[in-house]
Amino acid sequence: ALRRALHASIWPVLSMMLGSITLEFGQTLRPDYFGNHGEILAVLGFFLGFRILDGIIQELKPDRQGRNGTRRGLLVALFAVIALHQLGWLSPVMEFLQRPFLSSGSMTVTSLSVLTAIGAMYLMVTLSRLTQNYLGRRVLPHLGIEFTLAEALATVARYLLVVIGVFWALDLLGFDLSTVAIGLGALGLGIGMGLQGIVNNFVSGLILMFEGSIKRGDVLTVAGTDGRVQRIGLRASVIRSREGEDLIMPNSTFTDNTITNFSFGDDLKLVGVQIGVSYDADPVEVRDILLEVAAAEKMIIEHPAPLVRFRE
Repeated sequence: ALRRALHASIWPVLSMMLGSITLEFGQTLRPDYFGNHGEILAVLGFFLGFRILDGIIQELKPDRQGRNGTRRGLLVALFAVIALHQLGWLSPVMEFLQRPFLSSGSMTVTSLSVLTAIGAMYLMVTLSRLTQNYLGRRVLPHLGIEFTLAEALATVARYLLVVIGVFWALDLLGFDLSTVAIGLGALGLGIGMGLQGIVNNFVSGLILMFEGSIKRGDVLTVAGTDGRVQRIGLRASVIRSREGEDLIMPNSTFTDNTITNFSFGDDLKLVGVQIGVSYDADPVEVRDILLEVAAAEKMIIEHPAPLVRFRE
């Protein structure tokens, strides 16, 4: 991201330097013709800021549609600021936005504080998504951390950043954070009492992520269903069955029940296959045929060798 920002800023910086030198030289020769060049440099500064931020957005947002939407919003915001500055309306607009429209005790809410809080919340939500992607897929796996643990740490980091963004937005709005913390604590206690199932699934999700006994891609049997783990979330996990159906299971299902995980441990597994034959068949001949079929299978190992057991 830093490399892209530096690369994108080369041309605007050179343009500002060349424009400043040219205008300074023009003021020396014709001061009556060349006025204050701060306005022109402000326009060049607008392009500099936009190119730097655009370079960072290209690095941090691989999604083309999301990147274009962010770029358009950023362009409109920067253009509005520079246009108001050029017209001399920026100060009056800022004074208007700073007028309080809601006052309660020591708290004063203005239009500017609301816009700032919305921008801060959007920034933290975006930063949380980028942090989750970079930590879970690039940084932590390259440090040798197991993918499941890296994904869990990245998910926790994302939610922490969102919580920080909420408190930051409330602080910008003028709320007393100590009062808010007490209120959220009481609210959290009430929610925890009433939504014990959701809290149980949330804690179970954290246990699954950090424990690593069940990982994405594992093949297991849970609640009488065979399937492959597609995703482990904080509340529920997605299991794809052999029939191709995606089953959304609460995380408490995995922590409260015995799960058969065929992908856990080593790859040596004993598979039992029940075969019914006629009572008139020769048991010795049946055994020899089954062992011959097993020996022809490439995934069968020699030690321990396959065996045939007669039942019923």
